[in-house]
Amino acid sequence: MKFLRGACQLSQAELAEALKHRRETVAERESKKTPNISEAEETWFRLAILKAFREQLAKPGRNLLAKSHMHRLNAFTQDFSKKAIELAEREIRRLRLSMRLEQPGDNWQMMDKAA
Repeated sequence: MKFLRGACQLSQAELAEALKHRRETVAERESKKTPNISEAEETWFRLAILKAFREQLAKPGRNLLAKSHMHRLNAFTQDFSKKAIELAEREIRRLRLSMRLEQPGDNWQMMDKAA
């Protein structure tokens, strides 16, 4: 995490802001060999790094990639963003549902927390 953050010239505070975390959380996770983050957290981290990388490439004199590599990066960004949206939608559905036992001996049923 630290290497990728540094390669994109992001401070811990900037990455924390992008991830909606505290700077201390970023520092703590960077110090661990395996930060033990969820799939959703890892996806948001990768999206933040991808965004920062693309911002670095947009600066004058920074983009030395061949056009074919930029095309592949654009395609990857689009595909990864779609996967991130799918994951977010899945997480939202998961968080909105809960298991509830109506009465002892009854079957478990899915209940919408908003209901």
